[in-house]
Amino acid sequence: EAEPVDVVVANPPFSVDIRDGAVLERYELARRRQRVPSDWLFIEALEGWVRPGGRAAVVLPWTVLVNPSTARLRQRIDANWTREAICALPEGVFRPFGGAAGRAFLLWLKREKQPLGHKMEWAALGDPGYDVHSLHFASTNSNEVQELIEGKGWKKLNHGEWVPGVIQEGVALESWVSLRNERVNPRHESRVMGLIELKDTDKALGEVHVRQMAAEDIKSAKAVLKEGDLLVSRMRPELGNVAIAEPLGSEPVVGSPEWVVLEPRELPHFLLRAMRTKQFRAQLAITGGQTRPRTTAENVLQSKIKWPGRPLAERIDCLSADLHRQRAGLRLRLEKLEELVDAFASGDIGADELARVLDELERA
Repeated sequence: EAEPVDVVVANPPFSVDIRDGAVLERYELARRRQRVPSDWLFIEALEGWVRPGGRAAVVLPWTVLVNPSTARLRQRIDANWTREAICALPEGVFRPFGGAAGRAFLLWLKREKQPLGHKMEWAALGDPGYDVHSLHFASTNSNEVQELIEGKGWKKLNHGEWVPGVIQEGVALESWVSLRNERVNPRHESRVMGLIELKDTDKALGEVHVRQMAAEDIKSAKAVLKEGDLLVSRMRPELGNVAIAEPLGSEPVVGSPEWVVLEPRELPHFLLRAMRTKQFRAQLAITGGQTRPRTTAENVLQSKIKWPGRPLAERIDCLSADLHRQRAGLRLRLEKLEELVDAFASGDIGADELARVLDELERA
């Protein structure tokens, strides 16, 4: 084997399952296992590549940071290294370069036992200086990387912490709602149903667009939804996709099984507004998924709502419900206007009928 070195900087392959028994038998982390992710084996091998007192900087998948299933690897790191710093990278950071769309983080290590009372530095990079949503490199005007280099934007975490803890005052959401777990397979029914998938929401305001579909065209099992149910996306909870279910006349409504469906006992619109805050979604720990990180219903229920007192909560609830009704009415008028202009353009109606219906829409 080569002599240990002072510094190793590496971006090892992510989450490639190693199944070769001749390779696995050389690693403690692979003991009694048939397959092990490549990043696990890399971290163990790194212990022999860096001399005592030396340093390493490694890119690792986000799952190593947060998943319960990777706790053993985190324990191994803490037993053999001092974690000096972690910088969370945005989802899609490798996308413009042909890489995977998953999340990752940078980990800086020193090859020594962690000193008592040591505090690790933590930062989260939002904009690396290019568009992480584009398949091609497109620069942005961000100065975040330079600011991090200059020491700005870092905070210290206590011994044992890998990610910042969230301390939120308030009442646990489970005090306000019940979890709805009903499922149905609509394709066996001959009727019209409403469908709300994750994409059918206005992520800016929490409204939904209920699609009308023949039940037989809905091919997989769906969650049963009721008017006023609160919907929280399990997938990528940091995006804050939280909405409130709307009816489709008297027809039943179903939705994606990726929704955590909550039946509010009272004040549904106050809860909707509170659950769409950054403070609420910061509490939603990501427990699984590399390219599509998810949270759990348990995490959602245990997260806390800051309570302003009943009078203010009722005012928020009433105002939000009223504004949603107004928006729904405006959306309906806009849809009718589009149908009207389309009918005129196709010759189905003349100018007189166009003027008459315009008068009705303007008076509505």
